[in-house]
Amino acid sequence: MLADHEIPVIAPMSFNGQTLFEKNGLFFTFFAKKGGRALDEFDKDLWIQVGRLLGRVHLISKSLELKDRIVWHPEVITKLQLETIKNARCLLPDFEKSFFTAAEGFIEKAAPLFANSETILLHGDCHRGNMIFRPSEGLFLIDFDDMSLGPPVQDMWMLLPDTPKNCKAEIEWFINGYETFLPFNRASLDLIPALRGMRIIHFIAWCAIQYQEPQFKASFPEWGGTRYWNETIKEIFNCI
Repeated sequence: MLADHEIPVIAPMSFNGQTLFEKNGLFFTFFAKKGGRALDEFDKDLWIQVGRLLGRVHLISKSLELKDRIVWHPEVITKLQLETIKNARCLLPDFEKSFFTAAEGFIEKAAPLFANSETILLHGDCHRGNMIFRPSEGLFLIDFDDMSLGPPVQDMWMLLPDTPKNCKAEIEWFINGYETFLPFNRASLDLIPALRGMRIIHFIAWCAIQYQEPQFKASFPEWGGTRYWNETIKEIFNCI
């Protein structure tokens, strides 16, 4: 859909009119190999360009009705992720009670903040690692695996280099570009601390699924240890 509107994304390849395939219960697709340069630092012009790109994406998103995507809301996705963590039994016993107390308390405090927030189809995992620059073609948005339904600000906050209060210029540059296509609800910036807490729990749930894989410890050597749980629980308590 985005590629049809000439938005710069790496679209899946089509075979006989199909882009999604399944074998033995596993779904997969094919993409053409297209490299690009990772983006480390954004200057003013790039922030405006990123804002325009996401404004265009959200303009298309608002016209779609994909109801089979998970809702990025504390009472929905974060509760499901807590169940994943419980079932994985990945916590050290001394931290189980304090972790779930912190996480459940976070959901209780965060959920009311979303009461009046707009919900659209999102990229869902919009951080700098999912944007590349292709010479002579420009900026591309990649990796739509985590598409979800939620507030538009979810596709902006992970791009920020620091907390919102320390990124006032970057936020203004982004909004300047975004509002070329859509108005941006500045009040939704207040959701960022809650979205950060949700992201922390989301990452723990992802690790809980992966941590028994042979290569996991090599990639995340400190995950799941005493220091990790101490720091993570404090972060969740301090998100809101």
